[in-house]
Amino acid sequence: MRRSTIVVLASALIILIVVAYFVSVPEAGQQLLVDLELATPVARGYTVMGMLEAQFISLSAEDGGRVKSLPIDELTEEDLGWPVAMEPDGVMWMAIEGGVSRFDGKTSVTYTLDDGLGGYEVEAIAVDPDGAVWFGTERGAARYDGEMWINYTTEDGLGANRVLSIAAASDGVMWFGTDGGGVTRFDGENWITYNTDDDLAGDIVRSILLDTEGAVWFDTNGGVSRLDGETWDDFAVHEGETISQGEIVMSLDMSFLEAQRDAAQARCQAALAGLEMLEAGPREVDLAVVQAAVDHSQAVLEGALQALEDAKDTPRSVRDEQVAIAQAGVDQAQAALDATEAALVALEEGTAENELEAARAAVNAAAAELAQLEDQISRGEIRSPVDGVLLDRLFFPGELTLPGWPVATVADLNRLEVTVYLPESDLGWANVGELVQVSVDAYPDRIFNGLVIYISDRAEFTPRNVQTPEERVILVYEVRVLIPNPGRALKPGLPADVTFGVSP
Repeated sequence: MRRSTIVVLASALIILIVVAYFVSVPEAGQQLLVDLELATPVARGYTVMGMLEAQFISLSAEDGGRVKSLPIDELTEEDLGWPVAMEPDGVMWMAIEGGVSRFDGKTSVTYTLDDGLGGYEVEAIAVDPDGAVWFGTERGAARYDGEMWINYTTEDGLGANRVLSIAAASDGVMWFGTDGGGVTRFDGENWITYNTDDDLAGDIVRSILLDTEGAVWFDTNGGVSRLDGETWDDFAVHEGETISQGEIVMSLDMSFLEAQRDAAQARCQAALAGLEMLEAGPREVDLAVVQAAVDHSQAVLEGALQALEDAKDTPRSVRDEQVAIAQAGVDQAQAALDATEAALVALEEGTAENELEAARAAVNAAAAELAQLEDQISRGEIRSPVDGVLLDRLFFPGELTLPGWPVATVADLNRLEVTVYLPESDLGWANVGELVQVSVDAYPDRIFNGLVIYISDRAEFTPRNVQTPEERVILVYEVRVLIPNPGRALKPGLPADVTFGVSP
């Protein structure tokens, strides 16, 4: 039987969006996939060469937002730009070479070591609740209240002199992330330093975030840690490590939407309570109260009628005036009786249907608003769609990501693909759903099993990455083979030989 080889170097990287990363496997091949690891194919046909490719999934934030926490990653050394902070009145502070600049919208003032700043390199800026501005430098932390500079170092209680990040809590507590000394907490009097001995993920703390629930997040060289009171949580999963399906890769700051959600929840509860009252109808006690009012009005009217009769028996000189006064009393008593009787009738008849419909509509509108906000908040947690390997993270705490921007990349290494190209004369060797044999130089004595999942219906010239110029002018058809890789022995980028025409 004829056996020939076509050498093809396929692209080592395919970027697939999350919703489309799953490979469509023909129904006839589903059972074959289950048994691929157990099958022992016997080569009897046609062999071509390709390159193993992983299923790469680019995760993105659907609605965008500011990154709140990063439960996964090992930080990189990427320079994220000059530190900037703004005071409540709009005055802006920005780190510059050799110091820091203050800009009030009209004029700019520069402060350096000569003015009282503790160092030359400003790597962090934060404004505390009292309006004082804090600076992290290579020589410690500096505080400026508009008149006086105060500098703090390890002699005062800092974990290390190089301060990389600063966060100011609403209660005035300051947090300082250092280079190698962990993180230091300062409440104005006492200094407390936390490091890896205290369950901090790493001693290089490049970013600090205070969430709306009072917890503090630290982005370190060893991953992400969270301190909630006295409890530490470590979310460190480094690049290249495994990640489970559904595991949170990144969380966006949803505090604004959470506040709206709480308000919508209150409106929904109020609307529901109002509807329940209308549907319940009048209570016995309500009926009794209104009935008592009717009885009282009836008694008042009877008294007024008696007063009118008495007025008619008075002497002629005052009769007309007394009758007029008594008649007015009768009219008032009759009006009061009519009103209370109408109230009793309305209460006995219950709530009008149009009122109930309006109340139901209010409940539905409030519930829809609440559901919409809950959905938006849930999209703030970006989760891995597969069990795989975290390859890259592109955003860090405090940074703003726009809708649809990739924020991380996860690779599904449990299933690899290899793409090969067959000329028309040899296309008959490949059929969708058929078993193939795959071998790699890294494991010369081992055979891997694969499944043909795609054959292009259009011919194309051999891709540029084919080794020889002569082969690039050949019209070929793209063929994709799926290879189960549960033990992850195979790696993306390995050259692989694919043999068609095998039997299990």
